[in-house]
Amino acid sequence: MGGLLKILFDILKEPLGLPLNIVEEYIILALIEFAAYKIAFEKTGIWGKDFAAGDKSLMHWTIRTVLFVVMWAVIRFIISVYGLVINHKILSLVIASIAIIVVGIIAFAKYKRRSKMPEEMEEDDELE
Repeated sequence: MGGLLKILFDILKEPLGLPLNIVEEYIILALIEFAAYKIAFEKTGIWGKDFAAGDKSLMHWTIRTVLFVVMWAVIRFIISVYGLVINHKILSLVIASIAIIVVGIIAFAKYKRRSKMPEEMEEDDELE
């Protein structure tokens, strides 16, 4: 059963590539596959104590496949965002600058509100 599940796993992950050159892609995919294997192996050992060998194999390959696809999707998203930022440097700098300014204004307003004296806060409440 394990051999069949390995074949299905390989068929599933075959079209999952990354927008990188081939060497970097294989290195990253190998690291993702190794991490998915280690986590699945550990979780199968912990959760599968009362299962038969075939059930453990199915559990291992299911966990491994789900982890691989999720980690691949996260890495793919990060690489895509990085590529977008690199290709649009000026736009990225403008957006980052606006975000920093907005966060600074909000933080300053909260700090200013907290640093008021209690008497000033009571006066503000009476005016409202």
